[in-house]
Amino acid sequence: TNSHCRETPREQTNVGPAAISLILLLTLIRLLVTSGMSVMSSFFNVYLDRQLNIPTPQIGVVLAISTLMCVPTALTVPFLSGRLGNGTSALCASLGTVLAVIPVALVPHWGVASLGFMGVLAFSTIRYPAFLVYTMNAVSTEQRGMMSGAGEMAAGLSFGTMALVGGYIITRLGYSSLFITSAVVTGLGSLTLWLHLRQRKT
Repeated sequence: TNSHCRETPREQTNVGPAAISLILLLTLIRLLVTSGMSVMSSFFNVYLDRQLNIPTPQIGVVLAISTLMCVPTALTVPFLSGRLGNGTSALCASLGTVLAVIPVALVPHWGVASLGFMGVLAFSTIRYPAFLVYTMNAVSTEQRGMMSGAGEMAAGLSFGTMALVGGYIITRLGYSSLFITSAVVTGLGSLTLWLHLRQRKT
């Protein structure tokens, strides 16, 4: 038999109960902490247009500035991760998202809403890579594909669910209730992440 034709044995993935539990927990955290970003990205421009009656060109300017601000904040990730660690950086960014959403829910003003939206986007550019690196390091090499797929599924599910449920919440309770809901869910995810990090340190 020609040795060059032999297939290299595939690395076997050994996923025990402990590994499954960890992946499920990190997937749940990703699902929860993404909700603030999910709601703001789906309904922010609609909120400015329908609720606050802001002109379309002005909305475009706010969105453009918010997107540009993500560039310098993304560059802070290596520094923050080096000082705090990836898990703690993701936790702080998630809590920052909660603090950015709350004023949007309480103060119906385009300036407050714009600053809140900028904050959510900025913190998300920190949370996403920091949490991604943390999850990859939390599992074994052969489990990283599963962890990555589960995490992206959770993020997509968060965006889809909040977009679907958000429409009903707005219709029945208003935008403020939607933003508060997203802040509470993100806060719950932050609490879960904090408990997880604390447990791993003990």
